[in-house]
Amino acid sequence: MKLFFPDCLWNPGQISGAIFLFFYKEKIGLTLHPSVSSYLSGVDASTFLPFLEEKAPIWKKSFLDFSEMWHMFRSSLFKTHNLIEPLHSDSFITIMLSYGRGTNAWNDANDLLESSTFSLNEITSLIDPFHACDELYSHLFFEKILETRYGELTNTKLTEIGKKQAQSIKSSDDLIKDFDWTPIFEYCCDLFSNNTLSELLVRSYLFRVPFLNDIPTVLLSNQNLIKLLGSMPVSGIKDDHFNSALETDVIAWEFFRQLISPVLDPLDTSKIELLGEMISERQEEIERLKNKCYELSENLSAEKNIEKLIPRVNDMVKARVLNDLDELLKMDAKAFSRLLTQIFSDEKAWMAISTFILSLLKGGEVVTAGAAIYSLSNVGAKAFKEAAIRREKLANSPYTLIYRMNK
Repeated sequence: MKLFFPDCLWNPGQISGAIFLFFYKEKIGLTLHPSVSSYLSGVDASTFLPFLEEKAPIWKKSFLDFSEMWHMFRSSLFKTHNLIEPLHSDSFITIMLSYGRGTNAWNDANDLLESSTFSLNEITSLIDPFHACDELYSHLFFEKILETRYGELTNTKLTEIGKKQAQSIKSSDDLIKDFDWTPIFEYCCDLFSNNTLSELLVRSYLFRVPFLNDIPTVLLSNQNLIKLLGSMPVSGIKDDHFNSALETDVIAWEFFRQLISPVLDPLDTSKIELLGEMISERQEEIERLKNKCYELSENLSAEKNIEKLIPRVNDMVKARVLNDLDELLKMDAKAFSRLLTQIFSDEKAWMAISTFILSLLKGGEVVTAGAAIYSLSNVGAKAFKEAAIRREKLANSPYTLIYRMNK
């Protein structure tokens, strides 16, 4: 299984339909949204807004902007889940992640932020603000409510509370309506008075980042995370931590995606139906096209000249892939001709593939991202502060634990 990470899938534009074909055998793991378990707090979070209106703090507008953004996220989330549901049994599974979003995670996220060489504005441009919005919601209306009601909890105690709540709460009518919001209000007063909404979202977005040290390979839902991790400098990382051979999966997947995406993206009901048909009835054609993409990836592993790489890509695809692409898509001659024109006239698309291949071959951002992940698992978040001051140049070594996923 390949995990689509770190963002939950909340709008169709985040993912390419090609992903459901290329990885149909092992399936894709889609994480559920951060606030999925919020009801287990036992409290009706919607009753906070009337409390806020009554108090009318100076930061109310900022909070209402956050609330409006969260409702937009939720609306798109449910529409997206309904859209892809027909592929659930054949192409993907859903996973509920368990990770810290409470006080400790909040502090660790700040350490990660301070370690970055990027400015807040730069980091803001790299995150998914809507996913971050749900992380912040879960921080406020799940973690902080639990801390308020029960104090500091061990994992065992938290599990016991969760089981009890799950058994007792059958609908929203069972949630507490008269919860004393004063502690949460005071906490929000501190957060929203002393930070912009952008600052809060950036910090919340980092809750899932430490998870990367436990995952061998991912389909990166946000390719900008490579840049962000690369901005978190570390020291003491040796070359032998990145001595694995270049994985052909990375390049093969990129070829497959570029060929198939023009037909399947953006996803809508008709594209989901087409994907379902391909997976159930055309697996032989899928495998044939995948095999050709793997052959191409092996032929490109030694190329280091980007100017030569782009025409080589075009020539090899034209010579060795088009028949299999035609069989898979089963398009009429006119439509298939238009597709080829679209694919091969888009030099930027092929440049994106070539640039990524070269980054794997020659190092760069992917290597520094790997170093950051390694550091997360070995030194911990707080060590980043010192590491940021004494940044050392990392040696160029192949690092292929991250599969890039473009929109």
